[in-house]
Amino acid sequence: MQKGPSRSRFGVAHRGNSIMRRNIGIIDQTIRAILGLALIALGAQEGISIWGDVLSILVAAYLLVTAIVLHCPLYRALGLSSYGQLDRSM
Repeated sequence: MQKGPSRSRFGVAHRGNSIMRRNIGIIDQTIRAILGLALIALGAQEGISIWGDVLSILVAAYLLVTAIVLHCPLYRALGLSSYGQLDRSM
């Protein structure tokens, strides 16, 4: 039986042999959560095309999931990180 990811106190989630290093800082996390919720609200409004609704919900889901797990695959691919010294002191 395989366990789910465990998070160490150093911002690393482990699952089997793969490691997801935290690359989202607290400010980035807050912005992603707010934008994700705003896009869900936008997608729920009437008057937007169905494709606009779908795109809004998909982008919102990506932002919210990355805000929750503190890891952004796009940041990793680009070699970026917003996880800084301020976040390590918390």
